[in-house]
Amino acid sequence: DLKSYMSDVAMDVATPVDGGSFSIGMNVVADMGADGEDTITLPASAASLIGKKVMIKAPSDCSAARFLTVATQASAQKIDSVDSIRLESPNAAVTLVYVAADQWKVF
Repeated sequence: DLKSYMSDVAMDVATPVDGGSFSIGMNVVADMGADGEDTITLPASAASLIGKKVMIKAPSDCSAARFLTVATQASAQKIDSVDSIRLESPNAAVTLVYVAADQWKVF
C-alpha cells in the first residue's frame, strides 16, 4: 500500500554554511555565523533540476538582525523574479522548486 511505500522514503539532510551552497533536498542551517549575515547559494542551473526542490530551514538564532540570505548562482537565475530572498525569523523555512531554465519558485 502507498502508506507503507512512503514511510520508507528518507531524505539526506545537508548542513550548508555561510559562503557555501544548498543541496537538492533538505538543508538545515545549524547556526548563524559570527557576523550574523549568512549567505548560501542555490545550485547552478541545469535542465536536470527541473521539478527538483530545495527545502531550507533557518537556525533558531536567525532574526531580522541575524538573517540568512538565499542567493541565486548567477545573475540570470531568479527566485520569483528577484536575485535573493532573506529568512529573518527563528526557525524560518522555505521550499524552492526549480521550474524552468534559471527559474526558482517559492512554495
